[in-house]
Amino acid sequence: MLRFMTIAAIMMTFLSACQSEQVDIPQKSGSYYIVSHVKEPTLAFVNKEDLEVEKMAALPSVWEQLIAINDTEFVFLSNESRLLSHFSLETGKVSPIVEFDEAVSDVLYDAETNSLVIAYATINKVEWRTLEGEAIEHRDLACSATELMIEGNTLFALCTDDNLIVTVDRESLDMRETFSVLDRASGMYVEDKNLWIGGHGPTGKLNHQIDRYHVQTGEKIGTIDIGLMPIAIDGDGRNGTIYAIAHGNDHLYKIDAESDEVVATSDVGHNPSYIHVDDKVIIVSNFDSHSLSFLSSETLEKRSEVKVGAGPYVIVSGEIK
Repeated sequence: MLRFMTIAAIMMTFLSACQSEQVDIPQKSGSYYIVSHVKEPTLAFVNKEDLEVEKMAALPSVWEQLIAINDTEFVFLSNESRLLSHFSLETGKVSPIVEFDEAVSDVLYDAETNSLVIAYATINKVEWRTLEGEAIEHRDLACSATELMIEGNTLFALCTDDNLIVTVDRESLDMRETFSVLDRASGMYVEDKNLWIGGHGPTGKLNHQIDRYHVQTGEKIGTIDIGLMPIAIDGDGRNGTIYAIAHGNDHLYKIDAESDEVVATSDVGHNPSYIHVDDKVIIVSNFDSHSLSFLSSETLEKRSEVKVGAGPYVIVSGEIK
């Protein structure tokens, strides 16, 4: 009897593990916005055609970051940012890649080398790994990076705690420049010769602006006054336009990157936290309104606001075929 109960317990554990490795994806083919939630372990699948929630999928744990490799393959961080896993939108299968000894602060997909760049929360280094998790190379930094971005042959690392930007040559792995930015910086976007930084600003004197720096010298060459605490910045990479959300006043801003002028604004939900630029649509996740705001990239006219569950954060695009 005891032996039977032991075998049954093992089988139940095995079945539970199998279930935890499968996400219940929509059966309807098409293009989707996929949204990870931080307040609850769920994924929302929003149909791009009608902007309706097609499915809310329960997860075994919160996906703290979600990174697109292509339209059907993604990697994500879970288990307090220590476990990196692969998610297939073709099958719904989740496969663990590697479990780290230290918490990871950011993961970036490097399309040119088809590899992942990893930054650690408490270690002053970045490293490149294969999509299977094998370490390729690393570079020691002057600080621990919180955000990463690649433009051309340069890796940009934002170190929020040290108020620094570090740049690394992707080929030689030499550090090029280290320059200071505002206190509690957050939100980094690089295009051509410009690097934009937002953030919370010093305690007691909160930030209302985005600063523009020359990517090679680190010289501040522009300032854009917008709403309170702009903490996320993105752009379309084509026409010199950037978008920023200020989570202190719940607004989205469209900015002409050549003139440093705000050309359009729109209110969004409460505590906006993430921007996804998708052709003619800008999507903002509203962390405390439990919703997504969909806006025209041209005018910022609000097209829809869709409830998607508690604490929506990262938004990616995917295709179910």
